[in-house]
Amino acid sequence: MAEQKPTLVYFDFNGGRGEHIRLAFHINGVEFNDERISFPTFKADWKDSGKAPNGSLPVLSIGDHLYTQSTAILRYAGSSGKRLLYPTDLTQALLVDQLAENWNDFGSSAPQDSNNDEKKRKREEWQAEGGGYHTWLTRINKQVGSNGYSVGNTLTTADLAAFVTIKGIRSGAWDYVDGKTIDKYANLVAIYNTVEAHEGVKAWNALRAEREKPTTS
Repeated sequence: MAEQKPTLVYFDFNGGRGEHIRLAFHINGVEFNDERISFPTFKADWKDSGKAPNGSLPVLSIGDHLYTQSTAILRYAGSSGKRLLYPTDLTQALLVDQLAENWNDFGSSAPQDSNNDEKKRKREEWQAEGGGYHTWLTRINKQVGSNGYSVGNTLTTADLAAFVTIKGIRSGAWDYVDGKTIDKYANLVAIYNTVEAHEGVKAWNALRAEREKPTTS
């Protein structure tokens, strides 16, 4: 029996813990439903209702089953279809997952606060020398390769995780974070450039741009 078409449920923006999964499915030639929802819809239909298994997104729906945890879903997407993005070597796979989790932990380390002044103060402390921002990036920069790839010499899901995170920082999507500060991490910048130049990523970005074009009457 043919495998059912997966549906990825995530917020309606091109970053966070959903965009690298979308990229992995696309690069591997896997048709999937890209279900993008608003924060109010998530709260009402997924969180408060108890539908989201862990009360969070992303969620991957396959048939009657709902799956959660972004790294697990990323691994699934990277191993699906053409299977281009996830190593068969167990040690390399371990390194790929380690890096994906490290990018998640880096993102989680960014301070949050409902008060914007407090958030700004906390983010500035976080990004100061010796703060969590540089501690994490220094750590990850040492763990990845120096050849434009996170692990080995081919594109993996770890590279996609790096790319989406760095793109978010550089774009200004991370409040009160200076996007230029990441440029000091040469290995991470090289990975970003590798992914940005990948034909599958270019194709996905073109599709997204076409979809986001304003309609005219």
